[in-house]
Amino acid sequence: MTLSMFPNMNLETGIHFGCISQNTLDPDSLMGLIDDSADVLYDSASDEFAEDLKTAIEEGTVLELLKLNYMDESLVDEDYDTIVNEWCQGYQNDYHQWYYQDEQYEMDFSEDMNCIIILRSPYYTYCQGCSPCVPNAGDLDSPVTPDDYENKNGVGFFYPKFHKAYCLPDEFFDDDKAPYKYFNVEEKVNDNLLIMKDDEYVFDE
Repeated sequence: MTLSMFPNMNLETGIHFGCISQNTLDPDSLMGLIDDSADVLYDSASDEFAEDLKTAIEEGTVLELLKLNYMDESLVDEDYDTIVNEWCQGYQNDYHQWYYQDEQYEMDFSEDMNCIIILRSPYYTYCQGCSPCVPNAGDLDSPVTPDDYENKNGVGFFYPKFHKAYCLPDEFFDDDKAPYKYFNVEEKVNDNLLIMKDDEYVFDE
Protein backbone atom coordinates (compact mmCIF):
# COMPACT_ATOMS: atom_id res chain seq x y z
CA MET A 1 0.00 0.00 0.00
CA THR A 2 1.46 3.36 -1.00
CA LEU A 3 1.91 6.35 1.31
CA SER A 4 -0.25 8.51 -0.97
CA MET A 5 -3.27 6.56 0.29
CA PHE A 6 -2.94 8.45 3.57
CA PRO A 7 -2.57 12.18 2.92
CA ASN A 8 -2.32 14.81 5.64
CA MET A 9 -1.02 12.63 8.44
CA ASN A 10 2.24 11.49 10.01
CA LEU A 11 2.59 7.78 9.28
CA GLU A 12 5.22 7.32 11.97
CA THR A 13 3.02 8.56 14.83
CA GLY A 14 -0.41 7.90 13.32
CA ILE A 15 -1.39 11.49 14.17
CA HIS A 16 -3.24 13.49 11.52
CA PHE A 17 -2.37 17.03 10.52
CA GLY A 18 -4.62 19.55 12.26
CA CYS A 19 -6.45 22.30 10.37
CA ILE A 20 -7.71 25.40 12.19
CA SER A 21 -9.17 28.72 11.04
CA GLN A 22 -6.77 31.66 11.24
CA ASN A 23 -9.62 33.61 12.86
CA THR A 24 -9.64 31.19 15.79
CA LEU A 25 -6.16 32.21 16.88
CA ASP A 26 -5.33 35.27 18.94
CA PRO A 27 -4.52 38.05 16.39
CA ASP A 28 -1.12 38.79 17.94
CA SER A 29 -0.18 35.11 17.81
CA LEU A 30 -1.22 34.91 14.17
CA MET A 31 0.82 37.98 13.22
CA GLY A 32 3.79 36.57 15.13
CA LEU A 33 3.60 33.38 13.08
CA ILE A 34 3.41 35.32 9.82
CA ASP A 35 6.37 37.52 10.78
CA ASP A 36 8.49 34.44 11.53
CA SER A 37 7.39 32.45 8.46
CA ALA A 38 8.87 32.07 5.02
CA ASP A 39 6.75 33.34 2.13
CA VAL A 40 6.97 30.21 -0.02
CA LEU A 41 5.80 31.86 -3.24
CA TYR A 42 8.19 34.79 -2.88
CA ASP A 43 11.14 32.49 -2.15
CA SER A 44 10.29 30.33 -5.16
CA ALA A 45 9.83 33.30 -7.49
CA SER A 46 13.05 35.02 -6.37
CA ASP A 47 15.06 31.81 -6.81
CA GLU A 48 13.60 31.39 -10.31
CA PHE A 49 14.42 34.98 -11.28
CA ALA A 50 17.97 34.64 -9.96
CA GLU A 51 18.54 31.53 -12.07
CA ASP A 52 16.98 33.19 -15.14
CA LEU A 53 19.26 36.18 -14.67
CA LYS A 54 22.36 33.99 -14.53
CA THR A 55 21.31 32.40 -17.82
CA ALA A 56 20.51 35.78 -19.37
CA ILE A 57 23.96 37.14 -18.44
CA GLU A 58 25.62 34.10 -20.04
CA GLU A 59 23.50 34.40 -23.19
CA GLY A 60 23.49 38.19 -23.44
CA THR A 61 19.70 38.46 -23.08
CA VAL A 62 19.48 40.57 -19.90
CA LEU A 63 17.48 43.32 -21.63
CA GLU A 64 14.85 40.81 -22.77
CA LEU A 65 14.59 39.46 -19.21
CA LEU A 66 14.12 42.96 -17.81
CA LYS A 67 11.33 43.65 -20.30
CA LEU A 68 9.68 40.33 -19.49
CA ASN A 69 9.61 41.25 -15.80
CA TYR A 70 8.51 44.88 -16.42
CA MET A 71 11.74 46.21 -14.92
CA ASP A 72 13.65 49.40 -15.68
CA GLU A 73 15.63 48.73 -18.86
CA SER A 74 18.45 50.99 -17.65
CA LEU A 75 19.39 48.15 -15.26
CA VAL A 76 20.84 46.25 -18.23
CA ASP A 77 24.33 47.59 -17.42
CA GLU A 78 24.12 46.89 -13.69
CA ASP A 79 25.72 43.90 -11.96
CA TYR A 80 23.93 40.69 -10.94
CA ASP A 81 23.33 41.61 -7.28
CA THR A 82 21.90 45.04 -8.14
CA ILE A 83 19.40 43.58 -10.60
CA VAL A 84 18.32 40.86 -8.15
CA ASN A 85 17.85 43.44 -5.39
CA GLU A 86 15.76 45.62 -7.70
CA TRP A 87 13.56 42.65 -8.56
CA CYS A 88 13.08 41.86 -4.86
CA GLN A 89 12.18 45.48 -4.10
CA GLY A 90 9.57 45.50 -6.86
CA TYR A 91 8.04 42.09 -6.11
CA GLN A 92 4.26 42.22 -5.75
CA ASN A 93 1.83 39.40 -5.11
CA ASP A 94 -1.54 39.74 -3.41
CA TYR A 95 -1.48 36.05 -2.58
CA HIS A 96 0.81 34.61 0.11
CA GLN A 97 1.58 31.10 1.26
CA TRP A 98 3.55 30.88 4.48
CA TYR A 99 5.61 28.08 5.98
CA TYR A 100 6.60 28.13 9.66
CA GLN A 101 9.07 25.82 11.37
CA ASP A 102 10.89 25.76 14.69
CA GLU A 103 12.07 23.06 17.11
CA GLN A 104 8.51 22.19 18.16
CA TYR A 105 6.13 23.21 15.39
CA GLU A 106 5.75 23.00 11.65
CA MET A 107 2.85 24.77 9.91
CA ASP A 108 1.67 25.66 6.44
CA PHE A 109 -0.93 28.35 5.81
CA SER A 110 -2.26 30.53 3.02
CA GLU A 111 -4.66 33.42 2.58
CA ASP A 112 -7.09 31.78 0.21
CA MET A 113 -7.91 28.88 2.57
CA ASN A 114 -7.88 31.10 5.69
CA CYS A 115 -6.65 28.14 7.71
CA ILE A 116 -3.45 26.90 9.29
CA ILE A 117 -2.39 23.29 8.74
CA ILE A 118 -0.35 22.01 11.67
CA LEU A 119 2.14 19.47 10.36
CA ARG A 120 4.03 18.91 13.62
CA SER A 121 3.38 19.80 17.25
CA PRO A 122 4.14 18.49 20.76
CA TYR A 123 0.36 18.32 21.31
CA TYR A 124 -2.68 16.60 19.85
CA THR A 125 -6.41 16.62 20.36
CA TYR A 126 -9.48 14.74 19.12
CA CYS A 127 -11.69 16.27 16.45
CA GLN A 128 -13.87 15.68 13.43
CA GLY A 129 -12.30 15.08 10.05
CA CYS A 130 -12.00 17.93 7.57
CA SER A 131 -14.03 18.28 4.41
CA PRO A 132 -12.58 16.84 1.17
CA CYS A 133 -10.77 20.17 0.72
CA VAL A 134 -8.16 18.93 3.22
CA PRO A 135 -8.76 15.17 3.07
CA ASN A 136 -7.90 13.07 6.12
CA ALA A 137 -6.82 16.09 8.20
CA GLY A 138 -8.45 16.96 11.52
CA ASP A 139 -10.79 19.93 11.88
CA LEU A 140 -9.60 21.56 15.11
CA ASP A 141 -12.59 23.92 15.07
CA SER A 142 -14.82 20.86 15.54
CA PRO A 143 -13.41 19.06 18.59
CA VAL A 144 -14.79 15.80 19.95
CA THR A 145 -14.18 13.93 23.20
CA PRO A 146 -11.77 11.01 23.58
CA ASP A 147 -14.86 8.85 24.18
CA ASP A 148 -16.31 9.93 20.82
CA TYR A 149 -13.03 9.04 19.15
CA GLU A 150 -12.74 5.64 20.82
CA ASN A 151 -16.35 4.49 20.83
CA LYS A 152 -18.35 6.44 18.23
CA ASN A 153 -15.92 6.57 15.34
CA GLY A 154 -16.48 5.19 11.89
CA VAL A 155 -15.70 5.84 8.26
CA GLY A 156 -16.96 9.14 6.88
CA PHE A 157 -15.93 10.33 3.42
CA PHE A 158 -13.60 7.36 2.84
CA TYR A 159 -11.49 8.37 5.86
CA PRO A 160 -12.36 7.97 9.58
CA LYS A 161 -14.99 10.38 10.90
CA PHE A 162 -12.96 11.44 13.96
CA HIS A 163 -9.21 12.00 14.16
CA LYS A 164 -6.36 12.35 16.60
CA ALA A 165 -4.72 15.51 15.21
CA TYR A 166 -1.80 17.81 15.91
CA CYS A 167 -2.90 21.06 17.57
CA LEU A 168 -1.75 24.28 19.22
CA PRO A 169 -1.72 24.90 23.00
CA ASP A 170 -3.37 27.60 25.11
CA GLU A 171 -0.90 30.43 24.48
CA PHE A 172 -1.96 30.75 20.82
CA PHE A 173 -5.55 31.72 21.71
CA ASP A 174 -7.53 34.55 23.31
CA ASP A 175 -7.43 34.49 27.12
CA ASP A 176 -4.74 31.76 26.86
CA LYS A 177 -7.40 29.11 26.44
CA ALA A 178 -7.50 26.60 23.59
CA PRO A 179 -11.00 25.69 22.27
CA TYR A 180 -10.29 22.01 22.93
CA LYS A 181 -8.64 19.75 25.48
CA TYR A 182 -5.21 18.67 24.32
CA PHE A 183 -2.60 16.10 25.25
CA ASN A 184 1.16 15.60 24.97
CA VAL A 185 2.34 13.58 22.00
CA GLU A 186 3.91 10.32 23.12
CA GLU A 187 7.60 9.96 22.42
CA LYS A 188 7.16 6.45 21.03
CA VAL A 189 7.35 6.24 17.24
CA ASN A 190 5.48 3.49 15.40
CA ASP A 191 7.19 2.53 12.16
CA ASN A 192 4.33 0.35 10.94
CA LEU A 193 2.05 1.38 8.08
CA LEU A 194 -1.66 1.91 8.52
CA ILE A 195 -4.12 -0.39 6.80
CA MET A 196 -7.90 -0.52 6.51
CA LYS A 197 -9.42 -3.38 8.52
CA ASP A 198 -13.07 -3.86 9.48
CA ASP A 199 -13.94 -0.32 8.33
CA GLU A 200 -11.27 1.36 10.44
CA TYR A 201 -7.58 2.20 10.18
CA VAL A 202 -5.17 0.14 12.27
CA PHE A 203 -1.41 -0.30 12.33
CA ASP A 204 -0.26 -3.27 10.32
CA GLU A 205 1.71 -5.47 12.72
